[in-house]
Amino acid sequence: MGRYSIPMCQKKLQLHEDCRPTSDESVNSTVTYLDGQVVSLYNVHMIMCPCADGLTCDKTTGKCADFDAAPSFNDLYDQQVLLD
Repeated sequence: MGRYSIPMCQKKLQLHEDCRPTSDESVNSTVTYLDGQVVSLYNVHMIMCPCADGLTCDKTTGKCADFDAAPSFNDLYDQQVLLD
């Protein structure tokens, strides 16, 4: 949150949209405005919204990807076994 930012809602990120791996983590924050007004914010996402349900932020590409299409450790192990 910027010092005088205005909280706003945005849609969750869709497939192949830019994301941050930590965008799934929400925070609590308090913002104070020049007129002295104080607003407490709970369970908000900083800078970027998280990926939509069923998607995950790929740490290597920084894009929302299909969670089921992401390689698992078993897939990598199976590929190595085939190469040996």
